Amino acid sequence: MSPLTNPERGFFAWAPLTSGTVDIWSLPKAGTTLVFAQEVLARFRDAPLDEAYLRALQGGFRRAREAGVSVILRFAYGDTAGHPDAPIHRILEHIGQLGPVLRANADVLLVLQAGFIGAWGEWHTSSHHLDSPHGQGQVARALLSALPNDHAIQVRAPRYKHAITGMGALPEKRAFDGTVPARIGFHNDCVAGDKTDKGTFSSAAERELFEQDARFVPVGGETCALHALSDPPAILKTLERGHYTFLNGVYHP
Repeated sequence: MSPLTNPERGFFAWAPLTSGTVDIWSLPKAGTTLVFAQEVLARFRDAPLDEAYLRALQGGFRRAREAGVSVILRFAYGDTAGHPDAPIHRILEHIGQLGPVLRANADVLLVLQAGFIGAWGEWHTSSHHLDSPHGQGQVARALLSALPNDHAIQVRAPRYKHAITGMGALPEKRAFDGTVPARIGFHNDCVAGDKTDKGTFSSAAERELFEQDARFVPVGGETCALHALSDPPAILKTLERGHYTFLNGVYHP
């Protein structure tokens, strides 16, 4: 009997949806049911998305469905430091174009990472000064509007969510109620990199907010450096307190 794989959790593999360069059909056989797709929109910084790209994205979702994997998705305008992002009107236009494809494929979309702003879509170093509460709030609300109400987005750090919602930890009575605070989770892309997860948390209070919210919102990410905190059993306690659903299966070793 073949072992059962955990659906929509575990270590993910990288597989951009529009390139088709990864054999995603082989992943479930190896126990991987999640793929991370970073879609780089650099050529559309100054133009609407074209029909060819939207068809390619739809095709990528179709392949994911046929292969039996779920998708963690992020859009960005560059995948190295220093690449410019796009102005807010262009980002909102792109989100509007992507909405129908995202809704049509919600069955294989586990979570949408907020993306779009700054290097790697991580909401920092924006060339258009969108790494501010106003810019981040515009993007977050547009993404939530583009998704079905039962789907969430993830932001890079608790302070971004706090700036958008204006509230502290999500109370249990508000969990899963479809409102903005209940639909924003986190992707911590430096789990246990140091005591602050390389700036993910600016205070103990922020980490506590993260762990309280993590009971009810999707949490995932990756490691980024070796540290005493990344050794067992410390890392296991960290993952448990943060209710992590997925981690990068490749980076950081």
